[in-house]
Amino acid sequence: MLSVYHSPSMERGLAMPKVKVAIIGAGGYGGCGAIELLLRHPNAEIVALIEKQDVGKAISDLYPHLKGFCDLPLVDPEDPNLSHDFQVAFFATPDGVGQKEAASFLKKGIKVIDYSGDFRFNDAEVYRGYADRIGKSGEHASPKLLTQSVYGLSELHRDEIAGSNLVGNPGCFAVSCILGLAPAIKSGLIGTDTIICDAKTGVSGAGKNPSPTFVGARPGGRFTKYPDPHHATVAWFQIPAIRRHRNSCRKSPRRTLRHDPG
Repeated sequence: MLSVYHSPSMERGLAMPKVKVAIIGAGGYGGCGAIELLLRHPNAEIVALIEKQDVGKAISDLYPHLKGFCDLPLVDPEDPNLSHDFQVAFFATPDGVGQKEAASFLKKGIKVIDYSGDFRFNDAEVYRGYADRIGKSGEHASPKLLTQSVYGLSELHRDEIAGSNLVGNPGCFAVSCILGLAPAIKSGLIGTDTIICDAKTGVSGAGKNPSPTFVGARPGGRFTKYPDPHHATVAWFQIPAIRRHRNSCRKSPRRTLRHDPG
């Protein structure tokens, strides 16, 4: 059951100005997740859902749990009547889309948050290595924008994100690995020479496009290695669950740990 978050300031009647938001790729699982999060944000207002598939349908027709919370229609990005009267655009799109389209939004003064790997790196050569690993072209469509992007892990880069117009969000595995390890590395508890991250994701991580691997009972009780050897995380596994993520990070400590219960 989806519930809308109400902040203490809202309860006291202190209405804050809302940021108008558009979601590109709104019909996918990433887009749906963005809608769920933004509906709970007291200072965000979703004003446009942009999608190339299921154009004209209400988002709540695709995801019935959104009915009554968000019933906006999906609008084609080429629709001449599409208004750009919003301040932030979320790109819940595959690799390669954001790097081609982000510049036009930025020129209009619209901030961009990209869910793919298009803006996670500040260096074109580093991006090329990433693109090679996932089987994409190593030529970035907007290399000059890379130096402007901020890595969207708010727990570690909150101030930089607040001052940026372009944010490249990390993937789910990266978040679980970095947040699990960062405190131990920062404190000098562990080194970075050999670290093992054992991570699994639910089948929704494969996206909404139909695949026999994830239909019905087939994934039940099984771990499935992700079929693409070039995936950004090098190798990962899917578990027989829908929206779940498990990660265990292991590394021998540099020094003996002592616990004093007193």
